[in-house]
Amino acid sequence: MSKKMREIKRVQKEKTSSVENLDGSSFKYLEDGSRFIQNLFSTNISESVRWVIWFQILMPWRAKEFFYSKFKDIDRSGKIWTIYKKNRDGKKYVFSYLEHLSPSVDESLHDYFNNCYSGLPKRVSPLAYESLNSNFGFFDGEDDLFPNWINLSIAMRNKELREAMDRVWPDYLLDANAFKKFFIAWAGKYSFFSSELISALVLDNDPDGSNYDNENYIRQKKSLVDWWGLELMKMKKSRLGRNFPQRKFY
Repeated sequence: MSKKMREIKRVQKEKTSSVENLDGSSFKYLEDGSRFIQNLFSTNISESVRWVIWFQILMPWRAKEFFYSKFKDIDRSGKIWTIYKKNRDGKKYVFSYLEHLSPSVDESLHDYFNNCYSGLPKRVSPLAYESLNSNFGFFDGEDDLFPNWINLSIAMRNKELREAMDRVWPDYLLDANAFKKFFIAWAGKYSFFSSELISALVLDNDPDGSNYDNENYIRQKKSLVDWWGLELMKMKKSRLGRNFPQRKFY
């Protein structure tokens, strides 16, 4: 019996929690999300795939869109990451959203360069990233932010992700949908933000930015994104993650 199965049976026996069945991919326990992050940075997988998964967790509402980002899409001084996605013919990039660049995402971009820049354009380095005042303008703006990833076919990207996820979390199947549900459950339990705001961020209830004339709405949304990044960074930097008893999703 695997360690995970022994853990589940122990928790069920002690009646401290129970497994909640959810539609689609999800973590069985709320704290499994923090344990997944610990595994992500200790499991032997491709560095480029590791960081792609990490950015999926940081921005689960953009988990399938940021792959196509280029250097010119990031504005550090304005704290904006312009997200594009491919249209249906797979050839053109179309505007999707202006994403707030949280301090945790900014720090993670630096760490990404520090760990993976050998596969990036030669003029990109951690020192170059630190020297940026506004954006990546002195690079070729058309360079892909994730070149080792974007050059793969969709089938190969899916294969690499699936294999990496299986190694990081071998006891049950997960995909990027689990990160959205993890965010919703964690924010609902440990943050002071309203369920309406949390849902609006994940479900993309404001895709055209029509609410951007509402200053309070913008401020709350940015605060939520910043809070989520800080929570994840604490999980990433802690060996044990949050030392809470396991709780079910609900």
